[in-house]
Amino acid sequence: MNSYIIEFNADRTPSQGFQISLDSMDAGHFSVPNNHTPCKIKPGTYRLTWELEGTIGDRLIGKLTIKDRYNNPVSFSPIQINDTIFENNYKMGALAPITLPEQ
Repeated sequence: MNSYIIEFNADRTPSQGFQISLDSMDAGHFSVPNNHTPCKIKPGTYRLTWELEGTIGDRLIGKLTIKDRYNNPVSFSPIQINDTIFENNYKMGALAPITLPEQ
């Protein structure tokens, strides 16, 4: 089975940290490593979620890049994430599911 390479590069991060995850019923749970640390992910349909911790006004700004086995970005990559903590010290976000087909 072929895999994809996924990488998140942040331009701005919340003061107390963040976590980006891809979850799939078929392919499992993947925590996306922070800045410039690529990892492999199996084909499947995933829900992209993130959690931010910090103070009101803290932001997570960055790009999630997904590349195929030939090191070419998939058609919807990069995915831009730009989210802000508006109240409390915690925020969750999500995007519609993304599908990575067999290559």
